[in-house]
Amino acid sequence: MHDRFEVPSDLRRAWAVIAGLVAAVAAAWLVVRDDGGEGGGAASAKAPPPAAGVRRTTEVEPTSGIRGRVVGPDGAVPGARVCAVLAGAGAGILPSCTISDEGGAFALERGPGSYELGASRAGFVVADAPADLRVVVEPRTWADVTLHLLPGGVPLEGVVYDAAGGAVAGAWVRVRPAFEPGAVVHAFSDEDGAFSATVPAGTCAVAVRADGYAPARVLAQAPGPPATVHLVPESVVEGRVVGPDGGGIEGARVQAWDTGG
Repeated sequence: MHDRFEVPSDLRRAWAVIAGLVAAVAAAWLVVRDDGGEGGGAASAKAPPPAAGVRRTTEVEPTSGIRGRVVGPDGAVPGARVCAVLAGAGAGILPSCTISDEGGAFALERGPGSYELGASRAGFVVADAPADLRVVVEPRTWADVTLHLLPGGVPLEGVVYDAAGGAVAGAWVRVRPAFEPGAVVHAFSDEDGAFSATVPAGTCAVAVRADGYAPARVLAQAPGPPATVHLVPESVVEGRVVGPDGGGIEGARVQAWDTGG
């Protein structure tokens, strides 16, 4: 009679562990297949992407800015360009602009600070006094304003060139009365360097700024012949930031802007 073979207890335990691992892997594979396969039930269906124009709830809403309406004697003025530029920043800081909608409404997301506003549309002039076009934006607050335009004004046209006589597109143009207080009208040059603005009749100060060029200013008569503005490449200011001991300071933020406005 043969002796019965006995499996060592250590080997039996090892087999049991291996069998448990195989079962766990198989169960996990079935779960993954159900989640990604075509036959998954409603509980395993993935959430559909948000519809076009719908924001996810994790997006951060704007926290501060300037909003309001552009109006005229007959109500809302659609299609008006509304610009806000940081007060006192001169021509070195470009404005933030938008276009009023069919109801004359606009909104500009801006950080806290004091801003100078401008509104313009062909065939209209600004009715607000310059002091009424300055608004302060507080942290996490929207400043509400109403901008007033009146039919009238005359066209002021011009062209922006570089030093070689080529057209400068996208230049920011600011027009204001040269010798008396008045609102600023903002315009931008097109691909041919041309710009236009509706302004009160008289002598105007025209300030132009474009990336890569030094700011320029000219006087122009409205109505009158087109103003010609020539821009030259901007200069580079180099230097070193030091502390009281004369040692260099790494990571200091250095800003420069034209103080002539």
